[in-house]
Amino acid sequence: MNSPTNKEIDDLYDTLDVLMYKGKWDLLNSIFILWTDHAWRTDVDRLLTYATASLPAKTHILSRPAFIARCKQLYPDPELWKGLE
Repeated sequence: MNSPTNKEIDDLYDTLDVLMYKGKWDLLNSIFILWTDHAWRTDVDRLLTYATASLPAKTHILSRPAFIARCKQLYPDPELWKGLE
């Protein structure tokens, strides 16, 4: 998979921002479950985008810790995930 373009990253941030602003926690929880299951075939740039964009809502997205754990397993460099847990 190719690295995302700046526009794709911006679109991901915007989409997550809208869902968090609207309080769509059940939907976000489901999305993060899906992303956890498919993280192995997702490039690190997208995974970092999901982790970073969702950081403000980390206490509301219950499946986010499992997502972060899976990302850390796939890309074990601790500097990548520093501050994103």
